[in-house]
Amino acid sequence: MDVLPANKNTSYHILSPHVYIAVCVFFWGFLASCQSLTTSFQQLLAIRLLLGIGEATFSPGVPFYLSFFYRRDELAFRAALQISAAPLASSFAGSLAYLIVWLGDKSPIQSWRLLFLVEGFPSIVVAIISWSFVADSPGTAWFLSRRERKIAQLRLRKEGQEPKISNEKTHTGKQDTAARMDWHGVAQTLKDPKAYITAVRCPLWQKP
Repeated sequence: MDVLPANKNTSYHILSPHVYIAVCVFFWGFLASCQSLTTSFQQLLAIRLLLGIGEATFSPGVPFYLSFFYRRDELAFRAALQISAAPLASSFAGSLAYLIVWLGDKSPIQSWRLLFLVEGFPSIVVAIISWSFVADSPGTAWFLSRRERKIAQLRLRKEGQEPKISNEKTHTGKQDTAARMDWHGVAQTLKDPKAYITAVRCPLWQKP
């Protein structure tokens, strides 16, 4: 799964971030919910594998997405907040799972199926909402005024950090993101052996 984050960051340029984020979250929520429909260990194992791919294509790209809005000296704190959400969620996961299983014992749905369903379905709802509400860049942030969008862009431009996502609309009404893709940078990354060393090394750290 460690090979996928780089592709995730590249996809932020090929697709509009609000599209890619919504698709990733929907993909994860759909697969998490599908676990409740499995009838064998093999089916569950296959879905868990796809679920891991869904996670690998989302979480590592969040700091990269935040860099579209914050300067370098502001980014670490925001990324730390995002990373700290995982252990914070884990602290409530046990209690929530116990409650869901308890409710499952009193419902016609098996407890473990209900657990997977409740775990995944809210993400599907969030994905649908995020399609319309996630901003691609400061220049397209609907929650900022025109003056605030201009200031946000200038802050990043001073550091040469302005996202390479066009704020202009093409004749199709979509943002021209693919046109701003730095394919030379992609080729340089693919030729860099350090990218492959990292992809091989990271899974080894997780071995017992």
